[in-house]
Amino acid sequence: MPEIHQLAPHAVYVPRKGEVNAWDNDDFVAQVEATGRRTLVMAGVWTSVCVMFPALDAKSRDMRSMRWWMPRATPARWLPAPPWPASFKVA
Repeated sequence: MPEIHQLAPHAVYVPRKGEVNAWDNDDFVAQVEATGRRTLVMAGVWTSVCVMFPALDAKSRDMRSMRWWMPRATPARWLPAPPWPASFKVA
């Protein structure tokens, strides 16, 4: 994501291979462990999936995770088809 790279050029992008849980990707785990950090900040659209599974796996390795929840996030398939009513605001 170019926006993240602009703000954190040192961040490492680890492409996933279709895993739901990022922790199932050995390259991802290696990068996380290479930082030497024990506290992780995690974010995702679906907190119950995108964040929960890797947070539980991180906890099993004695890491602490801080979850960031996006309460206004809406999966695209839930959006009504355009044109949207005036009351519908896209933020």
